[in-house]
Amino acid sequence: ETNPNEPWWRRSTDKEENDIINENLDMNVSRQQEIVDGVRQQATLRLLETLVAKVTDQCFKACIQEPTFQMKYSEKTCVYNCTDRYREAYQMVSTSFMEHMENMADEEMAREFAKQEKLRAAEEQNATY
Repeated sequence: ETNPNEPWWRRSTDKEENDIINENLDMNVSRQQEIVDGVRQQATLRLLETLVAKVTDQCFKACIQEPTFQMKYSEKTCVYNCTDRYREAYQMVSTSFMEHMENMADEEMAREFAKQEKLRAAEEQNATY
């Protein structure tokens, strides 16, 4: 119920206030998701660049005895096995990193939600006085 004696700018229903709060929360959540997605893409790109550089350097050093125009069968096998190990390691690190980023995002959203709830409770308390 709204009080007809209140000024027009204070005559809002609880539903309207809740809709505004929920809309702001939705915008915050979607913005946070955009940020997390952008960070995730940048991190994936950096990991991939690092992986390629490391694989090239390490596998070349480990597998190529004397650089020539054509690789020996044993060198090709060595490079294949070497790159496969790095690919497996990359997948493990990438998966772990993404899980960590998702956990951080979930924690941040929970903190933001709690903050919004405190603000809403304080506004409700102030409105009753």
